[in-house]
Amino acid sequence: EKDEPLEDNSIVSKAGVTPNEYCLKAEHLLLAWKTCTSKADAAVSDEVYQLLVSILPNLSNDLALPLIHEIQNSLKGGADKKDHLFEVAEFCSTLASSNPMDIDAGANAGGNSSVAVISDEARAAVLKLLWSVLTHPGASSLKCYEELKAYVTNELRVEPIGKVHRETFLGSCKETLTVNARKITGAESIDEILALRMVKLTRFVLEACPRDQAVVLVTADNASLAVLLFRELTAYLNRRAVSLASPQLKKQTSSMVSADNHHQLALSERLHIIRYAYGLSDRADMSSHQLDHLWSLCAVPGDREALMIFLANAANAEMGPAAMAMNPALNDTSLQTQQSHSVSSHSKQPLLAAYSDEVRVYAFQNLFCASSFDWEQLGEGAYQSFQLLFKSLKRETRTSLTSQGPALDALWKICLEAGNDDVASQAMKDLLAVYSAIASTERQQASIPNAWNKSRVNSSTPGSLSGSRMESLAQRVFQCLVRVKEGLEADDPAAERSAERCLRILNASIGNSSGESTMDSIPAGDVNFSLPMSDPSSASVSEVLRTVPHGMRGQACYRTIVIMARRTPTQNQVANSSGAAPTLPPIRDEAGNLIVCHTNGAGRQAAPKQSNFRFSLDVHPPETLSSIKANVAKYCDHPIALVTPLARSGRHAMTGGRLPGGETTQTNLTSV
Repeated sequence: EKDEPLEDNSIVSKAGVTPNEYCLKAEHLLLAWKTCTSKADAAVSDEVYQLLVSILPNLSNDLALPLIHEIQNSLKGGADKKDHLFEVAEFCSTLASSNPMDIDAGANAGGNSSVAVISDEARAAVLKLLWSVLTHPGASSLKCYEELKAYVTNELRVEPIGKVHRETFLGSCKETLTVNARKITGAESIDEILALRMVKLTRFVLEACPRDQAVVLVTADNASLAVLLFRELTAYLNRRAVSLASPQLKKQTSSMVSADNHHQLALSERLHIIRYAYGLSDRADMSSHQLDHLWSLCAVPGDREALMIFLANAANAEMGPAAMAMNPALNDTSLQTQQSHSVSSHSKQPLLAAYSDEVRVYAFQNLFCASSFDWEQLGEGAYQSFQLLFKSLKRETRTSLTSQGPALDALWKICLEAGNDDVASQAMKDLLAVYSAIASTERQQASIPNAWNKSRVNSSTPGSLSGSRMESLAQRVFQCLVRVKEGLEADDPAAERSAERCLRILNASIGNSSGESTMDSIPAGDVNFSLPMSDPSSASVSEVLRTVPHGMRGQACYRTIVIMARRTPTQNQVANSSGAAPTLPPIRDEAGNLIVCHTNGAGRQAAPKQSNFRFSLDVHPPETLSSIKANVAKYCDHPIALVTPLARSGRHAMTGGRLPGGETTQTNLTSV
């Protein structure tokens, strides 16, 4: 029980002393604490911690407050001018794990309760002590740091005094954030690790607040807290840019070196709290100017990808964990991490979108689809962000699909320029899916009945829609190949890779994609054959060329056809004026062996004649008939004027050629 002083100090015991002379005093408690800070044995210190914590609920304010103040002064260097962070943290850890104070018991305990609870004054002093530990520059090395945060969270939720403490601690965070937001050049001394911890503690305090209070704190004074967090982020990015550009300054600032090793974590945490602050209420929205500013500061590929993930996540209201698991669009680990980072603490009330639909369209068209955007070093997280934003715009704002839209331009750019092969492959699938959607829209529009209840029928063939789509695709491919040629002439190492991908797109568009695809392929008339590759991503140019059907470019498109030649004698084959048979060139087979050799004027005998014989010939799809006739004549060593095709692709040609002298042709050709 608490020791109360005697009302009448004149009463003296038989020993001549008052009863209070042997009671516990503040000096005794301070001496016990000094034992811990004097580097005593660890076992002794643990016993003292347990003793102080066990009696703390039973101490009056006259005894408890001096003890807590003395412990807090040990952090700043007391009489011995030393910082006893470890000892203070051990005491707080013992308090967090062994103190009988319970939130429900403390809130509901009445006057008849046997549970001992410290007074509000002592509770406030303990919370101030714990906050001093959490904000200490060396607190990052404490093993019990998370345990202390959990204890503070419970204490901050004890009403009504918890509301006052939350506002007090948030004010402390805002003061530090304001100071750090002014340091943008990197020349000022700043502990980046502590700066990051204060950002995380800001969110920690906001999450300890009820949703209504958190909204009020963030949106007060025209969302000044959200704007302050944004300014702190931009100041950090500016300091980092200066440090990267000034190696000497980086060496001089030891804290900057430590922060450089954890830059991705620092950027991610800052983006998380901005997402949280701007997602609490629709009265705090990010502007397009803010997004432009962040985009310009995050120029490094790793920073740019983290920003893209943030923008895609912040573009839409968050879903609960169950809805996230069922959403196939959120199949990227980085996107799921950002979603769950906020939903975990407020699963009942997910965050709203951080910016409006107009800003979302602006961000997609002017940032994600910018012509100057470099995809060379970006990974799957960046493309998943692009894909998520694109699909959300198509679904919610009914963005029209046109062959000249910024999304299509961006998809072409990603397909040809992405350094990650997986990103390029996925972009190819999405690109062809867009072309399929365009064709489907055109077909639907063509079938809409007019005022006479008749469908509009195009005068062209039924496949003209696909033809127009293929024409647009072919134009794109041609434009890309022109740029590839310029890149090859300039010795651009990425030009050959772009050429391979361009041909892969062309191959897939004709309906001969070798891999599995979830898209509808684009039909291409009667052309229907497939030459699969084992590994398209590692194939050479020649291997890729062989997979492209039809003759739209060079040597790989030659096809072997079979020629059947037949000699048909005519009635006006008579002896010449000398009585000798006319001299005709020999005819050879495909191995070069002599088939027919006519007698000449010297009377040499001819080899046995064959009226029909076959040989093969390599032709190019766009090659003309005259060119084929010339090749046949050259192969047979026969005058080209005497070669006449009798049938080609089932169509018969009855008109024969004539010799310059007016004679009819001597040899006809059947092409199969």
